[in-house]
Amino acid sequence: MWSYSESIKADQIFILSGKHHLLHPDTLIEPYDVNLNNVSDDELRHWSDTVIQQLKEHCDLDRDTFYILTNETYRKYLTSQIKHYHVPMKII
Repeated sequence: MWSYSESIKADQIFILSGKHHLLHPDTLIEPYDVNLNNVSDDELRHWSDTVIQQLKEHCDLDRDTFYILTNETYRKYLTSQIKHYHVPMKII
């Protein structure tokens, strides 16, 4: 997925983290064991709201185009708040 992100010459690349939400690729973190595939719907909504707030600090959710390279669970509540997005590949 990293090479795909680079191949489309994205202006910015972020990593979605189950624990840390939105990360810059250069951010160093300690190992953790949080998988959003195993959380409640309420927890997933809260996580998504935090990611959206973080994205707003770096991007224009109404004008920018996002390529979302994650599974359906991680993007479930994100795409409704982003106007222009693509999901170019299925990730299980």
